[in-house]
Amino acid sequence: MGVAQAIKLRQSAKQKVLLANSKDPVRAQFDVGVAEGMVAESTALLCPAEPLQTGAGGEIVPPYSLGLFGLELALKEPDLLDAEVTI
Repeated sequence: MGVAQAIKLRQSAKQKVLLANSKDPVRAQFDVGVAEGMVAESTALLCPAEPLQTGAGGEIVPPYSLGLFGLELALKEPDLLDAEVTI
C-alpha cells in the first residue's frame, strides 16, 4: 500500500465514524472500533520503514529508494539555483 491508499483509508475511517448508526449503540460502537483500526493501519503505513535523514538545514532528505533521483543530492548540497527555486 502506498501513501495515497493510506490517505484514502483514513478518509474512509472518518466517513465510517460520521455515518455510524446512532439508533443502534452496539452497531455504532462497532463501526467506531473498525474506524479506529483503519486509522491505526493508515498511520502505520505512513511511517517510514527506515529512519529519515536530515540535510544541513534540517530538511528531510528523501530516501534514495523513493526514486526521487537528484532531489537527494540537491538537498544535501544546495547551490544558488536550488535556493532560487525554493523562493
